[in-house]
Amino acid sequence: MVIERSCSLKVVKRPTAQRRRPYRAGKRAERQAETRRRIVEAALELHTTIGPLATSISAIAERAGVQRLTVYRNFPDEKSLYVACTAPYLTLHPPPDPRSWLAVEDPRERLRRGLSEQYAWFADNERRQAAVLRDIEALRSRGSLPERPPFEAPAVNVLSSGWSARGRARERLRAAIGHALSFYTWRSLEREQKMLRSDAVDLVVEVAEQTARPLRKVVRHIEPTSASARVRATSVGAGGKPAGRIRRGTRAPPASS
Repeated sequence: MVIERSCSLKVVKRPTAQRRRPYRAGKRAERQAETRRRIVEAALELHTTIGPLATSISAIAERAGVQRLTVYRNFPDEKSLYVACTAPYLTLHPPPDPRSWLAVEDPRERLRRGLSEQYAWFADNERRQAAVLRDIEALRSRGSLPERPPFEAPAVNVLSSGWSARGRARERLRAAIGHALSFYTWRSLEREQKMLRSDAVDLVVEVAEQTARPLRKVVRHIEPTSASARVRATSVGAGGKPAGRIRRGTRAPPASS
């Protein structure tokens, strides 16, 4: 505060550093957000081309135009970086929404629609999915992946509803649908077995129908056997008449001449 002397006193208030701080803090936050965005985009591009295991911090820093230390400051470990990459990836390549399938009442037609949309998404994102999934087991073994439900869990819940299966049959149905929604199942049917998509979907629906049926109880009737049962034989004597039963360990008497 400055007091100027003249005919009257005039109080002049100068802006303080405290008033300018929100403006500076806002600019700094924008720069930090921009830096994080560039790092995430660089990591995502490398993950979906060469795979997470082949992606190094140096490569991410170079592509993002920052120093390695800047990458570590924003993402101290692999897990935090993978978490940050998930949302942008799903925004760029949104998978089908299982909730939209609930509009189909018949569970078989609902399964057919869900599989058709999921398989189409796999085909459109085959290269990216293959690059990431190839390294999944190695990343999970060293604790680099965030804990989250399986990718296909919401789809399984939707596609397994409406069936008449109960108990073990329902468990088997959910397992069959979950297996069918796997990227590797789709790739095996369409890429390796050369099946048309419609044929692959029909095959899975048929398997689901068989799986949803109640299990039949199989009762086997086994005749009781005795360990001490004796082996009996009949010796034929002269004239074709039975010579008598022979027990194990004995010889038949010689035929009379």
